[in-house]
Amino acid sequence: ENALTLYTSHVGDCRAVLCRNGVAVRLTQDHRPDRKDEQKRIKEAGGGVFQVSGIWRCTTAAGAARALDARAGFKDGESHLYLSCSRSLGDPDLKLNADRPILSNVPEVSAHKLQEDDLFVVLACDGVWDVLSDQQAVDLALQHWGRPADAAASIVRTALSSGSGDNLTAQVVMFSWRAALGSSVADARTQQKLQEAEEARKPAAKPKIVEEDIDMFS
Repeated sequence: ENALTLYTSHVGDCRAVLCRNGVAVRLTQDHRPDRKDEQKRIKEAGGGVFQVSGIWRCTTAAGAARALDARAGFKDGESHLYLSCSRSLGDPDLKLNADRPILSNVPEVSAHKLQEDDLFVVLACDGVWDVLSDQQAVDLALQHWGRPADAAASIVRTALSSGSGDNLTAQVVMFSWRAALGSSVADARTQQKLQEAEEARKPAAKPKIVEEDIDMFS
């Protein structure tokens, strides 16, 4: 178990996050058009990248020009696809050039040597990460250590109640051979969060003012 390697093969804006001794470690980087390397690849493939209400989207060059021209209106039957992810397994309209598709289906592959305090992996789609941080998802899963289905359900329910408006899917893969360590880490993280909450409730310390240091006439 000390020589295990975790491999990820990733396409799209879903994300894999590892729990290492209670701390979230991101294993994948979302494929979104705001990434400089993805923007470069999309433009070199003949596509366009632009922002809509603060969200980066990719499309064809014609679609980008149409969207950015305030004077232009869409003609009858005209349609353009605007996506907030830069890689996917579907969406053939942005893959008409098989050699250089605007929307790539080539995965990013990575290998991660598992350490002794690695406990589980959270896999979730963008609707979860739109409203939850990596650490928040890990903390939720830790509260259900030993019950991966309950952990995944808790992440989805929390994302929904936090106002997510996108698809919500989560899976938690727990390393059962870390049972004893996982229980102790979960307990320690619970105590740490209680202490953090208690510190946050304390009134902020008022700055100490020494009257001799104040010159009202300066």
